[in-house]
Amino acid sequence: MSGIESILGQWASKEGIQFVDSEAERQFEERAQRIATAIQLKVPDRIPIAPNSGFFPLTYTGISLRDAMRDYDKAYTAWRKTIADFKWDAAMPPITNSEKILEIMKFKQCIWPGHGLKDDAKMYQFVEPGQKIKGEVSYDPMKIEEYDWFIEDPSDYIIRAFLPRISEALKPFSNIYPLHGISFWGRSIFTSLAGPNFDKAFLALAEAAREANKWYQSFVGFLREIKNRGFPIFTMSGTTAPFDRIANYFRGTREIFTDIFRIPDKVKAACERVTPFMIDAGISSAKATNNPIVLLYLHKGAFMNINQYKEFYWPTLKKVLVKLIDNDLIPYVYTEGDYTRYLEVIRDMPKGKIIYHVEKDIFKAKEILGDKFCLTGGLPASKLYTSSSQEIKEYCKKAFEELGEGGGFILDADAALAEARPENLKAVNEAILKYGTYKK
Repeated sequence: MSGIESILGQWASKEGIQFVDSEAERQFEERAQRIATAIQLKVPDRIPIAPNSGFFPLTYTGISLRDAMRDYDKAYTAWRKTIADFKWDAAMPPITNSEKILEIMKFKQCIWPGHGLKDDAKMYQFVEPGQKIKGEVSYDPMKIEEYDWFIEDPSDYIIRAFLPRISEALKPFSNIYPLHGISFWGRSIFTSLAGPNFDKAFLALAEAAREANKWYQSFVGFLREIKNRGFPIFTMSGTTAPFDRIANYFRGTREIFTDIFRIPDKVKAACERVTPFMIDAGISSAKATNNPIVLLYLHKGAFMNINQYKEFYWPTLKKVLVKLIDNDLIPYVYTEGDYTRYLEVIRDMPKGKIIYHVEKDIFKAKEILGDKFCLTGGLPASKLYTSSSQEIKEYCKKAFEELGEGGGFILDADAALAEARPENLKAVNEAILKYGTYKK
């Protein structure tokens, strides 16, 4: 058995699954084998379908995001019905956050229904450093002069600068002594905690931790239920491109894209500094979930020209991907935006060891990457909302002829689903059965 076969054998394992009946077990085996075959660039019985369902389960079932964030069972009701109704070959976990945890921490990196967004908003929104909400900056970005602090001691920077900015409950941490200077004598740990409101900060952390455990246990229990019903979970772990980690969470888009001109060496050093952390995040989360497929959403690279991408983005991202592969994991690289100009760059990876999701021009991606990597995507989310069912079937037939050739393809929308028409998703399933079957 080859390395990739062994890894996917772990992913498709039935060990520990208590299937509801023999039919669920049979379908699990069939679905898992179909996905695993495609990832290995082989030809399955038919084209597999594993959409990134996004917030579609909520719009499909009429459950509001606000209710789903408040009542975990309501969120699972939405995903349970969606998975049961459409019977995709692999399921993606629910993406709803816990409103209670966000409220306890007085979190500033996200706005959601009733907190920065209208009560009936259908998705929450990530807030970048320096981004204005209702005319006011939500939280301050990392200052340009703080690069050295971050590079020298990232943990200290995160505890004493970053966390107090993104969480009002942790604002007292800005006054804590540097942890590397704390002992049980001299600058004692006791005196370091004597600052104002430290007790309130730790009480908030304890309350949030209790709620996080409650949420996590319910989340894991739901995923176990889905597997028991015969559906593999595509991925349960993830990490981030190092450049995105700096840009998304610390500096912000505008600042990082001026930094690459003003202080390019500092940007590169910061990316290198977090690279081991991003590797560890992927490895540790994959081990914790016992799922070897590690998801990476790529964000800021799509805004670069090819030379900037090669200089600032790809070198550290490549290190993360290589290390994940070396640790018997399969990176699932979810490109966002137009990646056509980067296809030759990201091709430089071991054959058959990565899954690439493609948003724009997957047909060109098939031409350049299709002989080396399994591709996902191919179905414009806009068509799922605007086209007729017949138009969807006709599009699928043409797409399958090219994208399905030779295997190594998993059907997905080009972006996470939102308000797709249910009849169009059912038309996709019908097209898969009619046109997506491989001839033996």
